[in-house]
Amino acid sequence: MNPSSKRILVVKLAAIGDVTLALPFFAALKEEFSQSHVALLVGKSAAPLAENNPAIDQHIVIDENIFWRKRMPGLVSLFWRLKRENFDAVYILHWSRWFHAFFWFMGIPERIGFNRNGRSFRLTRAAPYVEGSQDIHETQQYLRLVHERYAHDNPAAHAPKLFFSEEEKTGISKWIASLGFPTDRPWIAVSPGGGHNTKLFMPQKRWPAAHYAGLLKRLLAEEKAYIFLLGDSSEKNLIKPWMDQMPSRDYCNLAGEISLRRTALLIQRCRLFIGNDSGLLHLAGAVGTPSLSFFGPTSPNGKLPVWTLHKYLYTREICSPCYKYGQAPPCPYDLKCLRHITVDEAFREAHELLGQKEAVG
Repeated sequence: MNPSSKRILVVKLAAIGDVTLALPFFAALKEEFSQSHVALLVGKSAAPLAENNPAIDQHIVIDENIFWRKRMPGLVSLFWRLKRENFDAVYILHWSRWFHAFFWFMGIPERIGFNRNGRSFRLTRAAPYVEGSQDIHETQQYLRLVHERYAHDNPAAHAPKLFFSEEEKTGISKWIASLGFPTDRPWIAVSPGGGHNTKLFMPQKRWPAAHYAGLLKRLLAEEKAYIFLLGDSSEKNLIKPWMDQMPSRDYCNLAGEISLRRTALLIQRCRLFIGNDSGLLHLAGAVGTPSLSFFGPTSPNGKLPVWTLHKYLYTREICSPCYKYGQAPPCPYDLKCLRHITVDEAFREAHELLGQKEAVG
């Protein structure tokens, strides 16, 4: 068989931030195997991120909970569905040995993935994976599965990219015009939530709601900004008590109201994104919008959107980072790592970022 014409399966189910950071992998894989058929197995929550991507030939969209919750009827059905596809190789962009075992049983000849702590169950080729590495960006950890040379590149050279149709771009313009958002003020997208996906719920990644409220009051008063509140439907009321005290002409709460792709297009039109270590932070990086982010239990190492203007705040307490490989212990210190990031610090950084990019709204 021509090595450039394989049938390749890529497994990356979730979450929004993780799938976004994995997007450069597909371009590299298609470049390496130019004649290959590349299929993506992805969860329905993150699937919109891969739409229209020219490096992906087939999208297999599933309820990712059949993996996270070990739902055997769904797993059995998926197993036989994928086995009938006769894939020559599978790239597993998760580090769990559970995924390694699933595709080993399927009998796919080449199984490429991560080893964590030196363990790589039944993979035919493995690369190390390190959470919060100071030496290699998350995007490069995915890329090195294609070839080790990517581990030594400048990570800024491999920016995630979303692909929007002309219809989508025209649609967002018409939608914005129909709602009459003010175009003479700097637009700021704010996501006070995050840490919530089909696999886990980790609200301890969130900068305190009262801090967000204090920051937004200053942005409205001193920067004359217009605020878009973004997130999923469960995050719609996170800072509502504070926002209700502000004039409705100064903000629009769109959490849970618009699709993921429209959210990305709206963020692209904003002058700044402000949020936690979350999926929408990485979405902002993928569409080129400057960002300010807050890190606490998680390390910013290897996760920052280095391909665009960005600033982050991280106090690095003696106990941080405490998150590792999908787990974070209960915090006995009332999340001082995030509480110690002040509104004054955040405003200074936001003010500086706002001065570095012309408004596009």
